[in-house]
Amino acid sequence: MTRRLKRGERGSTLLMVLVAIVILGLSAGIAGSSWRTIVQRDREAELFFRGDQYRQAIARFHNAWGIYPKRLEELLEDRRALYVQRHLRRLYLDPMTGEPFELVRDSAGTIRGVYSTDGGEPFRRDGFPSEYELPGLEVRGRAGAGRGFCPKWNTGGSVEVCGFLVER
Repeated sequence: MTRRLKRGERGSTLLMVLVAIVILGLSAGIAGSSWRTIVQRDREAELFFRGDQYRQAIARFHNAWGIYPKRLEELLEDRRALYVQRHLRRLYLDPMTGEPFELVRDSAGTIRGVYSTDGGEPFRRDGFPSEYELPGLEVRGRAGAGRGFCPKWNTGGSVEVCGFLVER
């Protein structure tokens, strides 16, 4: 026994399948953009960690010797003391680009900090720890907000942070 389809019933199953495919596609698109956001936030957290490791290592090197390193390798094995000092455990790559960090150098060629060359917009633009924030100051420089890492130091009346000219 075969059942005959009425006129209005033809293609209803196909229509339901097409609607299900559209809903599945929209869900996958939303999940994909959420995943991209999660990955970028994770990379930014890793960028902050790695940059802070460089900032602390450069500060320790400067506090120990009163000078800044000329090469990053000096942070790995500093043989100026009686025993080898390790200011940095290893050289880190920029997690945003997969390349080495760009170096911030002063006029003498010594390393003052590192920064990321990633041109994307960061999620994190404020809420940094107090050692990174300079209240009442405007940062003018070459990298995006929260992308440069180095110790603070004064240059006369203005303040320079990681190669950025900061004016009051």
